[in-house]
Order: sequence, then C-alpha cells, then structure tokens
Amino acid sequence: MSAESTEPKSQSQEPDEKNVAAELPAPQADWFLELLVRMAHDDIENGVTLLVGGFLVSGTVISGPKYFEGIGAEYAAAASAQGQEGAESFKQTFAQLGNLSKPPGDNSDAPPFTYIHLKDARFFHNSGIPIPTNRAVWWRGRLSEIAGFSIGNMSASVD
Repeated sequence: MSAESTEPKSQSQEPDEKNVAAELPAPQADWFLELLVRMAHDDIENGVTLLVGGFLVSGTVISGPKYFEGIGAEYAAAASAQGQEGAESFKQTFAQLGNLSKPPGDNSDAPPFTYIHLKDARFFHNSGIPIPTNRAVWWRGRLSEIAGFSIGNMSASVD
C-alpha cells in the first residue's frame, strides 16, 4: 500500500496575469513635470512637448482654472454663434469646474496634481504635420500616462 500525502494540494505557482498586475505599483508622474504644473498654477507657463500613447502633444502648460475658463469661453462663443441662450452660464459652469483643480492654498503637504492642462496644443505624428492642421486646441491629460517630455513647443515641419 502506498501512503497518501497529508499535505494540501498547492495551486499552480505560475504567475497569473491578474495577480501580477495587481502587485505592480501604479504608474507615477514625473516629479519635474508635476513641478511645471505647480508653476503653471503660479502663472508661470512653459511650452512642453509630451510623449503620450505614441503621439507627441505640444503646447503651453497652464493651470486647471485657466483651462476650464478657456474651454468655457469657447463653448459660450459657440452657443452665441448658434443663437442659443445661456452662453454666460457655460462660462460660469466651467469656471466652477476650474475651482476644483486649484491647489489647496500654501499647504506644502497638498496631494500631487493628477492632470496636466495645455493651451494651444497640437498632436504630431512621424510625418511632422500637426493635428489638427487648422488650429491649436485645449488639452487635458493624466500626468501618470506621460512617458516622456521635453521643454519647448514643436512646430510644423517646413518643406
């Protein structure tokens, strides 16, 4: 007769994709890029070019409140141009959203910024032609999704 093992049967020791992903730390934002975002909240705006999801995004870093004021003004202008009432309410609503992105006073223990906001943003692919070609846009993205960056704005290639 053979003796049966009294040890519990172990499950596979091979890593499970879900378990590995749960154990990995969340992507962190670059501390220097976060500093540029903080500076924008002190009205020091810099041009940057970001690598995000395989695209280059180039524009000027601005504060969250300025971003929401800017898109509120665009929505209000579009509503007015279409003869719609309440264009001013768009501005007020977006300005209130901007208040949510303000840093909490002079608290050095304030949580880190999560988003970066750009004005006059353009996307570039390997042809060097900016997208959109007709004008720059407002852009908002998560700091933790930015793979790399450089100081300064890109411009369209000249042939």
